[in-house]
Amino acid sequence: MQQFNTARVLPVAAAGTLLLALLLGGAAGGPGDFAVELSALFTLAVALRALPSTLLTPAARGGIILAGAALALPLLQLIPLPTVVASALPGRAGLANELASVDAAGLSHASLASTFTERSLWALLPGIALFAAGLALPPVWRQRLLATVVTFSLASVILGLAQIAGGPGSPLRFYEFTNTSDAVGFFANRNHFASLLYVALVLGVSLLAVHWRRGTSRPLHGALGATVVVFYLAGLGLARSRMGLLLGMLAMAGAAAILISSSSSTGRAARRWTLVTATIGVLAVVQISLYGILNRLQADPLDDARWTFFANTRALAAHYAPVGSGLGTFVSAYQSGQTPQQQQSFYANHAHNDYLELALEAGWPAIGWMVAFALWWLWCTVAAWRRASSSALLARGASLGLGLLMLHAMVDYALRTEAMLAVAGLLCAVLAPPSPHHKHPA
Repeated sequence: MQQFNTARVLPVAAAGTLLLALLLGGAAGGPGDFAVELSALFTLAVALRALPSTLLTPAARGGIILAGAALALPLLQLIPLPTVVASALPGRAGLANELASVDAAGLSHASLASTFTERSLWALLPGIALFAAGLALPPVWRQRLLATVVTFSLASVILGLAQIAGGPGSPLRFYEFTNTSDAVGFFANRNHFASLLYVALVLGVSLLAVHWRRGTSRPLHGALGATVVVFYLAGLGLARSRMGLLLGMLAMAGAAAILISSSSSTGRAARRWTLVTATIGVLAVVQISLYGILNRLQADPLDDARWTFFANTRALAAHYAPVGSGLGTFVSAYQSGQTPQQQQSFYANHAHNDYLELALEAGWPAIGWMVAFALWWLWCTVAAWRRASSSALLARGASLGLGLLMLHAMVDYALRTEAMLAVAGLLCAVLAPPSPHHKHPA
């Protein structure tokens, strides 16, 4: 009876968490995060109850170890330490002296600001919960969750069109600090909106490829697939994210490879129709969006600042190594290395490079975790392209989506939003080889 209840509750909980994250988790540290995290906590509890009865493959177990290690990073930084030990950690001497000079309480954790690190711990829950739920759910539900991302993304493009039509003061822009001249959907940042669209593009094509492999394709499906691709590309043009546009083109190339690799003869005509129509659509979208794209290619004050952020963050990461300054403490740590004049010239809320930011905040353990994740992703990607099944097509799409997000993390911080972290957690569950506990569709 308990297993039956879990089997009924988990799909609803996972879908609810995913939808809440996409609706309310579009800003790093946004007001809707608390509701998303509470939902994720419930979903994770239900998923952990189901996982012990699931036969997991080595890749899935490796992913679980990585998820546990990700949670361990902030937990270790929150362990209470004697003041003499916490103050002796690298980079703490100056702050410890300042606290002592005003008779304030000394440092008591590895993190410079335990409150921010605790927030970072909670912010990890949507991604961890969707990953655990994805592993515990049968394949049909993983597909439905992917379809939810695709459908929601289409609705987001329509919202983006309405935002452009409504102008900078449109009430459909849900965050005060946003790109007021561009489409942002349910996000606060056009780059993060773009990240959802290029991931959804790949997932949409992968889901269609699964139908073609099963022999259920029709010519109309090819036209539908091409229309969806063009729709996403139009959304990328409206967002005017330069990196988003570049990764969108890479997503197109990867999606074409997934289509070609779906070897079913019944889907051959649909694949050909989709590729031809989508190519024509790409040309049309580029023509329509050309003016906005050219404007975005002009000088942007953030461009020069990015290189400064990179250099300063790299130096600070070495300063706080090997333990880091604490997850969520980037702003405080970065400002500590600036003069008052530098702080006034440009406010740095993120490094615009998640790898450097994690190295600063969590030190050598985070660097080790990032290397381990990259190796796990590569291992699962190779396995996905060696397998020949419907689940392999979805795994290839998930691999491509994660790879694009990893590239984007070199210049931005989309995965700092709970929306994209939840999507990434789901992609990780799809990328891991399917569990033999479930009967997979052919």
